[in-house]
Amino acid sequence: MRNRLLTTITIILSCGALLFQSCGGSGNENDNQNQGNTDTSVVLVQEQAGFVLPSPLQISYIFKKAGLKFMPGITNPVENVSKYNTDISKSLSFGVYSADLSYCVFSGETQHKLDYIKVVKQLADELGMLNVMDQSLVDSFEKNVGKEDSLVDYLATSQERMDQYLKENAIEYKEVIFFLGAWIEGMYLGSRDVNSNKSDVISRLVEQMTILDNILIGLKQYPSKESEIAALVTDVEALKKIFSNFDALKSIEDVDDIDFEQIVISIEELGTLSGKIEEVRTKIIAGK
Repeated sequence: MRNRLLTTITIILSCGALLFQSCGGSGNENDNQNQGNTDTSVVLVQEQAGFVLPSPLQISYIFKKAGLKFMPGITNPVENVSKYNTDISKSLSFGVYSADLSYCVFSGETQHKLDYIKVVKQLADELGMLNVMDQSLVDSFEKNVGKEDSLVDYLATSQERMDQYLKENAIEYKEVIFFLGAWIEGMYLGSRDVNSNKSDVISRLVEQMTILDNILIGLKQYPSKESEIAALVTDVEALKKIFSNFDALKSIEDVDDIDFEQIVISIEELGTLSGKIEEVRTKIIAGK
């Protein structure tokens, strides 16, 4: 398995006419008509070249469907935003806070949603992505804060706008940094929940590790070679090594399709993985 192109995950959120994939969707003021019509499926996509990454919203939805419950006090405090002064730290934190926002959207925690939409907008603006989450979108988000499907639609719209901005400015390579921050935060939030012995959440944690190869491709293609990028490559490679050494995976290295529901990892393996995820996450949210 370590010698093949690993699988990436996309989610199709079907809310009436809404088709939401990793490039986002379209938002409007009347999307609350889709309430109650959400039909979600997970599609595994084998990439033959380059790298494709799911959005923070998709990662959060994967864990929600696996039974992840909201735990207050474990997301990155919004006050930390003042720590992020470099382009890389802002980009990573944009991803972290996007994951926290998605986590809160699926939690029903109103005040947290309002706090995180503001900090995500702040970082988007500081990174020059002024139209990704403009004030009208934020106002619509706040107006419909109790309507989950509407909020999903708004976040899909912001993802679409971000993709468009990166493409128009020929800086698509930056998406891997945004995503890495979101992925680490999503994995951290998921790993904090496994103490309740949710086997489905554990399966999703292991499944999400298959994205590491694509993250590494993106990081190694990154045109800027400053020390921050090299440090991220080192951290991701360390996570990949932990994943590759799971006993349950060693015996099926050459199998293309893995049934993650049947993968069992030991308490020690889970602890090693969770510990490394937390270590990387701690550095990111500290702005180091």
